[in-house]
Amino acid sequence: MSQSKQRTVESLQLNKPAGKLPGPMDAVIGRGSGTNLHDGSKRFRSMVDSHIFDFIYAKSNLEKNEIVMECIQKHKAGGGRFVGKYNGMYYHATEIKAYNKVIQRLRDQKARALREFDEIQLLGDDFDLVFPLDDISLASKA
Repeated sequence: MSQSKQRTVESLQLNKPAGKLPGPMDAVIGRGSGTNLHDGSKRFRSMVDSHIFDFIYAKSNLEKNEIVMECIQKHKAGGGRFVGKYNGMYYHATEIKAYNKVIQRLRDQKARALREFDEIQLLGDDFDLVFPLDDISLASKA
């Protein structure tokens, strides 16, 4: 791999080492089932998802940024960290990396919620939306 394309801790926006294993409250940044199945990542996604309607109805980018920062602060206040893996070790993620993780989750969930809302509108008045957002399902009006 050439010097310019070599992956480094800095290029991955990771800081000081966080240990060999992430803690139970840590949100693991990365791809694949290992990051998705970690308990801290599940808790983190659930907490971020609880802010989706605030994000959808935010009128400005400033409001959206405030929602993202609130999610980051809540995660850290609950004992969570943002960590990424590099060469078998976990490192603390930078604030920028954490911000990007939160904003991407909110954008993805916003798109999902709006798609499902459009599908429900196509069905007409014979169906009601049943919440929470993680388990969107249709219940027939009987």
